[in-house]
Amino acid sequence: MTEFDYIEHGGLRAALESDYIEMQRCVEAEAWKSAQVLAGSIVESLLMDFLVSRPSDGGKPATLRLDFSDAIKECLKEKAITERTADLCAVVRSYRNLIHPARLVRLGEASPTKASCGIAVGLIDLITSEVGDSRRLAVGLTAEQVLAKVVADTKSGSLMKHLLSGVRESHLMRLAKVLLPEALAEHEAEFDDIGRVGRLTATFRAVLAALPPARQTEVADEFALLVRQGSEQEIDRYRRGFFRAPDLQTVSPQYRDMVKDHLLSALGVGVQIADIRAATGIGRFLSTGDAAVWVNNLVRATVSKSGVMPVRKWMHEFVVAEHGFVSPEFEQAAFDRMDKSIERLERNGDAVNAELIRSTKLEIEIPF
Repeated sequence: MTEFDYIEHGGLRAALESDYIEMQRCVEAEAWKSAQVLAGSIVESLLMDFLVSRPSDGGKPATLRLDFSDAIKECLKEKAITERTADLCAVVRSYRNLIHPARLVRLGEASPTKASCGIAVGLIDLITSEVGDSRRLAVGLTAEQVLAKVVADTKSGSLMKHLLSGVRESHLMRLAKVLLPEALAEHEAEFDDIGRVGRLTATFRAVLAALPPARQTEVADEFALLVRQGSEQEIDRYRRGFFRAPDLQTVSPQYRDMVKDHLLSALGVGVQIADIRAATGIGRFLSTGDAAVWVNNLVRATVSKSGVMPVRKWMHEFVVAEHGFVSPEFEQAAFDRMDKSIERLERNGDAVNAELIRSTKLEIEIPF
């Protein structure tokens, strides 16, 4: 099926895809007139969409009033279509006349045939290709085109700055808020294809970096909204796939503590490496009131009987690294909490884990 992924307006894109499918069914049924009317409508829509989407146009009323013939001439002038394609448009230029038998007779136009219908249908592919190329040169890829490339190409990461070059802000936002989260939900179960999920994560981070600060806040607040209203599965997926602790800086102030508390809670029972990755960079946002949960998470990971060594190693390295960015007040509160945890473990006869907490504290105090 012809791809209309460069069409910016989602409603128009869906309508064109629906009409294209219906046109194909008409061709299969040898309903040449119906197929040619639909083909003409699709061609005109594609040309008009190109014209009103030009950065210099902005949907000017004069453009919207162009008739089909003038739209063909304007697209040829803009080099959106070739002269050959413009000439072929003559086959569908008067498609509206086909709807009115009396007008068809009065103007002496020939009825559609299998041959003329074949040209009309093929014309859609030509225009889609030519206009799509022109749009990419003029305004960059669409959100759908970027996503399709990332999903299909294992080496797309090396091209990311080129893929996003010239992409409109509205399309970057559509990627960040709609398409990438949907794609992550679709592909997260593909345990045999971690690379694809990784590419979606990298794309999200690149898209976020390409957005201005106000838009970054809008995207970050999407996660805050999810934390407040979403399911555990949705929240875990987004946090592990997309959100990173430094994004707290862009979250609206009224949501920042809530999101920080969520990141800290995710470091508790059942912590995974993806949760630690999401929380990396949280140190500079920690306050003395966070010291208790911070140390409790460390102790919980240390005494864990499930995957003991990996969890201990991850949490130990993470906690030590983050203490390089915490405030002196927080560090002292955390040390006091560690001392109490060490005493409690020793009282309970758990000298091994008490020593592990002590060694973590010592490494923070003497970081070399």
